[in-house]
Amino acid sequence: GHVIARQRTIDEIVVPGPTGVTLVPGPASTRAITSLDDFRRETFLRSLSIVDPAADLMIIDAPWGVGRETLELCRIAHEVIVVASTEVMSLPDAYAMLKALQKADALARAPRLLLNMATTEDEAEEIASRMSVFARHFIKLDIESLGSIPYDHAVTRAEHAQEPLVLSQSQSPAAVAIRALATRMWKPAPTGPDFVEQSDLSRRLGA
Repeated sequence: GHVIARQRTIDEIVVPGPTGVTLVPGPASTRAITSLDDFRRETFLRSLSIVDPAADLMIIDAPWGVGRETLELCRIAHEVIVVASTEVMSLPDAYAMLKALQKADALARAPRLLLNMATTEDEAEEIASRMSVFARHFIKLDIESLGSIPYDHAVTRAEHAQEPLVLSQSQSPAAVAIRALATRMWKPAPTGPDFVEQSDLSRRLGA
């Protein structure tokens, strides 16, 4: 919010976290994002590109919905992950998001679907398969399933303790699933004397 109001720069609001993670806090209200005029929207998007040129990975937790700001954030991302829960009302929203992204030509590549708070793996696989069929049939869009994160009371405990789940509850089912997901998705570019230049796609991932 302070960056959007031009009271601070991105570099002035970053919060260092554990294990090399840096956090850029979002505004207290999504209205700060959704009410941007064209100039401030462009300024905001440009500021994201200079947060930290040395970062290996950038993940953007975009506002849910099909507003212009969310579409713009998805358009500049190398990877788009649509996160949905297995609740009945969440799935139509996820489908609407996929449809809007396709219509707005805001996808550099096919989006991926991640199901959160899944009761069972079988349930998650069935929902992901159904969503994939719908997307392919009705909006001609192929989506890849990233699997699921199980429903886990450890998430609530970590939230109450204000600690990262994968550190405070490292052996919990959700933490194990998150680490497995990260391993599948992010393969750092090779380094060494025989490596000349890493690709931008392998160096930075926006989600």
